[in-house]
Amino acid sequence: MKSTVKRYWKAIAAAAGLLGVLFGEVALKSAHDAKPPLTWEAIGFIAVFGVIGMIFVLGIQVISKNFKGAYWGWMFFALNAVYMTSTGVSAAAISLTRGEFGPASGLFIAFGGGTGIGLFFMKSSCLKNGR
Repeated sequence: MKSTVKRYWKAIAAAAGLLGVLFGEVALKSAHDAKPPLTWEAIGFIAVFGVIGMIFVLGIQVISKNFKGAYWGWMFFALNAVYMTSTGVSAAAISLTRGEFGPASGLFIAFGGGTGIGLFFMKSSCLKNGR
């Protein structure tokens, strides 16, 4: 199964990205409806803790020598990062065209970007060579 996922990884990631673009407007509406309203400080907090969260979650798997769990966790979160980032880019583009750019427009970029940066750090530091 691992080789099947690797074989189709680019297609799966592209599908996640396409779905993210398609759901940008829905995501933007849900972010605008947040109570209390989002601030730019909250967006930065979300991005920073996205990085910390990925290092923590996958780091526990590596420390416990569960490399299979770390691998599948990385794959799942990588798809999530692609989806969230593409949703965020779509939501930001929609809000820019409407002249409504604000913190809600950057929420999903912060989610996906923070997750992606955390995954990059984990991949480059401890998930090398099949580990």
